[in-house]
Amino acid sequence: GSGMNRNGMDELFELASNICDECATAEQVLQLEQLLDGNIETQRLYANYMALHAELYWQSDSLLATGTLDDGMGFPVDGTRAAGWFNYSSLIALAAMLLVGSGLGFWANQWTQSARIAESAVDIEGSTSSGEVVATVSGTRNCRWVNDADYASQNSGLSVGYGSPLYAGQNLRLVEGLAEITYKSGVKIIVEAPAALDLSSLTESVLHEGRMTAAVPKGAEGFQVVCPGITLIDRGTEFGVSSDNNGQTEVHVFNGLVDGLVRATNGSTLQKVSWKTDDAIRFSQATNKFEKVEKSTRFVRSMSQSPGIQYGLVAVEHFDYPVGPLSGQNGGFGWAGPWENIAFADDKPEHNGVGAGSLPIHGLDHLGNHALLSGQFNRIRRILGTSFSGVFDTAGLVENQDGARLIGADGATLYFSFSQRIGKTDDVFYGFELNRGDGNSNRVLCIGHAAARGWNEGPPRTPNKAAGVTGWAVTSEFNGREGSLLELGVLGPETTEPVYFVVKIAFGRNNQDEVSVYLNPGLTVNEQDCQPVVTGTGNFSFDRIALANFEGDKSYEVDHIRFGTQFPAVAKPSAQSEFVSKVSSD
Repeated sequence: GSGMNRNGMDELFELASNICDECATAEQVLQLEQLLDGNIETQRLYANYMALHAELYWQSDSLLATGTLDDGMGFPVDGTRAAGWFNYSSLIALAAMLLVGSGLGFWANQWTQSARIAESAVDIEGSTSSGEVVATVSGTRNCRWVNDADYASQNSGLSVGYGSPLYAGQNLRLVEGLAEITYKSGVKIIVEAPAALDLSSLTESVLHEGRMTAAVPKGAEGFQVVCPGITLIDRGTEFGVSSDNNGQTEVHVFNGLVDGLVRATNGSTLQKVSWKTDDAIRFSQATNKFEKVEKSTRFVRSMSQSPGIQYGLVAVEHFDYPVGPLSGQNGGFGWAGPWENIAFADDKPEHNGVGAGSLPIHGLDHLGNHALLSGQFNRIRRILGTSFSGVFDTAGLVENQDGARLIGADGATLYFSFSQRIGKTDDVFYGFELNRGDGNSNRVLCIGHAAARGWNEGPPRTPNKAAGVTGWAVTSEFNGREGSLLELGVLGPETTEPVYFVVKIAFGRNNQDEVSVYLNPGLTVNEQDCQPVVTGTGNFSFDRIALANFEGDKSYEVDHIRFGTQFPAVAKPSAQSEFVSKVSSD
């Protein structure tokens, strides 16, 4: 598809070859600069040529060892020629300098990145990849990947997450959440944790363990999923597959046709079978036998599918964790990652912990345990899932503001609820916080006690106690004037009994959002039957929550955290939320 004629291409490649062989003259370098200057097609050809050269150099040792690198006539290249190739690091540097010198910094960065990937193509489990990008992480929800930091350190800062390119031969180990992967061919797969998956090539994945669905568009037929003892070949369809470490594989065909090749240990094919729409089977590697199973509705076939979203719930946290530290726990749904300690007292992270049992609020489900902040210099946070195609995005709640994806789309309405209990009244600061980033100045909303009315200049930025503190109230640092606090309203007298809040935020134009706070709204699911104790206006867009407890000697407990698009979804969850909680934890 190049716009260059044959003579022009020959000239370009000859000049590029001389650069690689270190024999280019100054006139030839100038000639190459002139060819590249302002010509996008020529730049693309040059970058591809250099990337290919780097790839061949990188593979030369292994290819020479097997006698597969030849001189174009079927004869192996001798060691002298290979050893005389340009030093790899020098090649990267020279190509990049040439491109930059021609005013083509974009192509320099593109080529240098590709070369570094090829040079350090080691995946998170240690096997090599070809460096070819075959897919992209196109959607995430609550994802946590094993050895992500190791992978990043080995691959020039690359890490696995939303938008990450994925390479042929790369191994993925998903510990928590859902990940959508879109191949360059258009094939889309959704992987459910825990799962171990290898991206062998553009047309093949290896599912060692876990559950996934695949949707194969027209033109991409032939996509394969290799499972223990059997290879599944798509014939233009949508199907789900699950495998375990005992050699059991289930195949559920949603639409179309899927072939199965039963393999012997030496890789030979023992049997070929085919399944059509609505077929569901289980294969045992130990016996090489099939049996029919009941069709499952448990497979996630779309990232917009969420347990509970049909009920208006978009995020739930019921603290179904063992008693102990809360940091690192990653349950529920609707979140972008685990709980993270921001501050904890006495060098004891367990002071941000999990307490036994659910807070006793009449009419609410008592599921799991609860958060317990027992220290007096404590803050722990969790980020909500605002990524593209996540539940908040699908519910129409996410907007781009100040360079971040925040919950707060104009015209949308969000409800959230939580319960809390304190060990002692009138005992300095605690609160349930909505934040946009970290830090007190980023506290969009705080429902708690003794928020500082003024702040001393930092660093560190500290409360100005001479300016006084609030009582039990709803406040906002983010919406206050410089160095001061916006007080939205008081909640009444504090109590050591468990209390329950439902909060409504109607996001308006020009960041004129309306907040309504309901305290102990009772057993009703009708918003019209409730009267807010506090209302106010401000910019309440946020992307995370935090629990905080500072000074004094009280404890602070929180439970029943839910976010939704409807008042009944968060105000009085009953049997429907038990179903949602069960599904999300299975």
